[in-house]
Amino acid sequence: MKKSLNMLFCCLALTVGGFAQNYSECQAPNAHMNPNCNGSAPAAGAFQGGSYAVQGSTPEGTRYEGSVVISGDATSGFHVVWTIGSETYEGTGTLSGTVLTVDWGQAEPVVYKIVGGGAILNGKWGKRGRGREKLTRQ
Repeated sequence: MKKSLNMLFCCLALTVGGFAQNYSECQAPNAHMNPNCNGSAPAAGAFQGGSYAVQGSTPEGTRYEGSVVISGDATSGFHVVWTIGSETYEGTGTLSGTVLTVDWGQAEPVVYKIVGGGAILNGKWGKRGRGREKLTRQ
């Protein structure tokens, strides 16, 4: 019983006046829905896409570069267009926290980690994630 009361006291001490005091709790992707966070974390959907330069390598190691345009939002979904040389590829993406997953018609999606609010997206694609991309906002 004493152990349970100590744990209860510990958890109650983390909130003061209805505001969360636990840093990780208010940095979680769904923190905007936590009434204890008082808006301390960015709202979901803060990533808005834009125009990017892309540098990458295929799963076989061939390097490429080009441009990518990401439009849309977290609510309606994202539309992604890659232009690599004379080739154009298109896909649709969904956002979960800071991860943008893009289905581009292949067996494996492109999975981007959003860094710096969207200034950089680091991606993996292809079999076992061996293809790599770095998108840099222009």
